[in-house]
Amino acid sequence: MSYTVPANRVAHFPQHGVSYKVGDRVLAVWYETSTQNWTSILYPATILEAYPSTEIPDSVVVKVRYDGDPKVSYINALWVIKAPECD
Repeated sequence: MSYTVPANRVAHFPQHGVSYKVGDRVLAVWYETSTQNWTSILYPATILEAYPSTEIPDSVVVKVRYDGDPKVSYINALWVIKAPECD
């Protein structure tokens, strides 16, 4: 089976140069604690904070809360994308 997706529905990943603010809806990679690896699947989340990384030059860290998960996660901003707007 195959699907044709219009170009305007494709999101580039990673999205360089995007700035995030509190409340932005994003899709973010998920850290799987049982395997201690990041997944390649993007999950819906909300930005709680964004700030410059103290460890990686010219990098931003975002504090997110995934939908349905009460814990807070800290992720490099390159590992999240703005959530597509629904029509």
